[in-house]
Amino acid sequence: QATLTQTARQAEMAGSPLNQFLTKNPTDAVATILKSQNSQAAVGRVMEQLRDNPASLAAFKRSVVEWFRGSIENAGVQPVSGEPFQSFAKLKSIMDNKLPTLRQIFTPAEIDVMQAFADQMGQEARVMGSKPLGSNTFANLASRYLVDRATNSIAPMTGKNVSSMTPGLS
Repeated sequence: QATLTQTARQAEMAGSPLNQFLTKNPTDAVATILKSQNSQAAVGRVMEQLRDNPASLAAFKRSVVEWFRGSIENAGVQPVSGEPFQSFAKLKSIMDNKLPTLRQIFTPAEIDVMQAFADQMGQEARVMGSKPLGSNTFANLASRYLVDRATNSIAPMTGKNVSSMTPGLS
């Protein structure tokens, strides 16, 4: 009986976006789901399946935050802090193209934090784009602080406060 139930559950999960989440590295699975042609429908199915399981939902949200952080990073590191560069263009693309999908995952307050973060990075990008010469150390640290503040606000259940590892920002 138990084997039959398990086989039925596996068959049910076979075509599910949640199956991707359970059988892969969670961040890679989230990337697959969010990059899919119809990410809203895929996330809707995942959220429906996770609705009654708070621990799995929290793990899914953590994986989305990790995907978000990784998706806005560029190659290379900042010279002073050693942290990865963040790309406003990548952030803008996510906010323009995936906001309806992200709204299914995060609370309105968490979405507000993401939008405030995107607005601040946009202002920073305009300032940096207009500055022809000079040090950008402060802007790099400020950018990293914004990323840390936003992602720590969105997913405090990760148990990791990244800003405390950045010198001068704890």
